[in-house]
Amino acid sequence: MSKFIKFGIFAGLFLAVSALVCADIMTPTETTVYFKQAGKEWNKPVEYSVNCYGYYQMWDDDVATLDKTEKLVYSYTASCPSYGCKVYDGYYLNYKVINRCDVTGTTDGKSFEIKNYAKTPVPENCSDLNQFIKYDGTKYYKSTAAYEKCYADGVKSSEECDKLMEEIPEKDILKDPSGNVLEAKCVENFEMGTLSVGKLFTDVDSTNQYYDAIKYVKDNGIVQGYGDGTFKPDDKINRAELVKIIVEAGVADDSMTETCDIKSVFSDLKNSEWYVQYICTAYNMGIINGYPDGTFKPANYINFVEAAKIIVNGFGMGYMLPVGDPWYKPYVLKLEDKKAIPLSISSLGKEITRGEMAEIVYRIKAEVTSKVSKTFGL
Repeated sequence: MSKFIKFGIFAGLFLAVSALVCADIMTPTETTVYFKQAGKEWNKPVEYSVNCYGYYQMWDDDVATLDKTEKLVYSYTASCPSYGCKVYDGYYLNYKVINRCDVTGTTDGKSFEIKNYAKTPVPENCSDLNQFIKYDGTKYYKSTAAYEKCYADGVKSSEECDKLMEEIPEKDILKDPSGNVLEAKCVENFEMGTLSVGKLFTDVDSTNQYYDAIKYVKDNGIVQGYGDGTFKPDDKINRAELVKIIVEAGVADDSMTETCDIKSVFSDLKNSEWYVQYICTAYNMGIINGYPDGTFKPANYINFVEAAKIIVNGFGMGYMLPVGDPWYKPYVLKLEDKKAIPLSISSLGKEITRGEMAEIVYRIKAEVTSKVSKTFGL
């Protein structure tokens, strides 16, 4: 089964995007994706990501003082089970100036990278489906010769001419798997080039189940790994490390990262520790509140429900807390709704690993909804 991602798409779908895009039009699109290796059809499953780099620009930004430092401004992840798979995407490129797009992926236990393949994630080979000319909220209509003549003659009112359109049965309207009416079809061809057993860290290569997630957090500066070149994906993560990851994941930029007298906030912390600024920032933003005895216990391993609360608060995901439910229920349900829980999270009290944390952050930040997510039946 083809997996798919939904995004908004910009006006001018079929134009290359290298300038500011600000329109806000939804255009659900079906793209047939073909992967080749050394010019030959590749029929094995491919997991891949498209990452586009540039900068953000709003309508009222002062161009002279605008920060044009290149950063990741758009990405999506998809799965192709075989040659010529169908991927259902949109492209929400508002307020983004894109300089280049890269593709990274894994297949057959190996990795590949296509650098600077385009200046837009939108395929060049696209066609407008023009499935209907009017939708009145319940029915779709197409043009007829009588309708065209009515408007060409210019004698009758638009209401009278509209009566000459022909209704289209809804079953004949092409839609994506989510029920969105398709407005465009595209074709994308990717040449993977050399396949290699890629290593992100000395202990993480493309065969690791969390490879894409670990690559994402590394490429986006969220996690740097250890000084010896390892990532330690199977090691448990402690409370201080988790807070740092959530802050680094975009909760606060460098200008927002705060310092404080940590001893006055949590009795068991010292101002000299590496994690102080991250815990201060998270505390001041209401992401964490520590334990009832006034401690934070930074070195303690963190279990899934504790992590879920910090993640949901940190990413401002919003929730409702019904009276009488366990305190962790809304946080767990929110992550289930985002399909952000890897299947390796076997229980609510499981102490999570660095690889699992990378996977959760990746699914949320990159809006990856195509992977199977754990549910607990709360």
